Amino acid sequence: MASERSIAKVIGERLRGLRLQRGFTQRELARQVAGGVDVSYISRIERGEQLPSLKVLQRLGDAVGAPMREFFDPLPVRSKKPEFPHHALWRSLQKVPQEDLPVLWAIIRVLSRRGQKEPAYPAASRAGSMAAERKQRYRTARRRAR
Repeated sequence: MASERSIAKVIGERLRGLRLQRGFTQRELARQVAGGVDVSYISRIERGEQLPSLKVLQRLGDAVGAPMREFFDPLPVRSKKPEFPHHALWRSLQKVPQEDLPVLWAIIRVLSRRGQKEPAYPAASRAGSMAAERKQRYRTARRRAR
């Protein structure tokens, strides 16, 4: 029969693994838990020093998106790196000032076209080259006028 200490250790390791897999810090997880919990409480749980109640365990599971049975699995959480850090990106986007969003959107459009063999917007590339030609003609005309 498993001791209370070993159960606390398994639950703590699972919580840490699930939290890291989701890209949360302890502080962010504390904010995500319904009803709120203290950061130090999460830290004590992860170190195996505190055995949470089933009610708190359910709320922690909801916050990390895992069923409660996940905390009792003795196998470690697979430390696979998420394909895309959605949580971190979303948190960063929420901090961007409203007036900077058009610039950010333009950058995203440019990055999304990287690696494509032909331009995504051929008309736009022609327009850019036409504008460059006109600029050159304008400069030449201005020099002649002087």
